[in-house]
Amino acid sequence: MKIFFFILRIITIVVLLYALERNPYSYYALLKVITCLTLAVGLYISSKHSEIGSMWSWIFIGIIILFNPIFPAHLDKSTWQILDVVVALILFASLFLFKFSKQQLIELKNKNI
Repeated sequence: MKIFFFILRIITIVVLLYALERNPYSYYALLKVITCLTLAVGLYISSKHSEIGSMWSWIFIGIIILFNPIFPAHLDKSTWQILDVVVALILFASLFLFKFSKQQLIELKNKNI
């Protein structure tokens, strides 16, 4: 699950940054689904381990609410562009800051997460 979450974050960063270009509306709808999926996985993982999860859980919840495709936030394009960059930076930072201790990795393997 750790590698899967890592790859999902990389993909999401690329998708968010590509959103700065001119794209059809369907691309932005897909972007919201991908972002929500990635952060839902992150929320699941962070909620399993309170030592790493408390701050990240709240960050992930906030982004999920903002990017949810079911009840979309209606913001102008320039605001979305800023948010896309900010979320990409948060996800990039999480690649280095969202770490597991050796004990947590053992627990994850035992639980088959």
